[in-house]
Amino acid sequence: MSYFSKNKLIVFILIAMALGLVLGYIINTSITSEGFKYDRAKTEQIADPAVKKQVQTSLKIFEEIKNRSPLIFLFSAIFFFTLLK
Repeated sequence: MSYFSKNKLIVFILIAMALGLVLGYIINTSITSEGFKYDRAKTEQIADPAVKKQVQTSLKIFEEIKNRSPLIFLFSAIFFFTLLK
């Protein structure tokens, strides 16, 4: 394989990766446009007080950071999943 054909292959792969990222972003935003929904009444029905407190804490954190930057949302999601363990 000559240098020119390798170069074309690399360019083709990079273009395919970029198109995949753009298409994935478009699909993701179209599917998840509604965001996270929850019902406060359902959280009040939880019988176990420890689990109920964890859920309320997680929802409070989510409500506080809902309109912040995506990076802060990422860190809060990591924190939320550590609470579940």
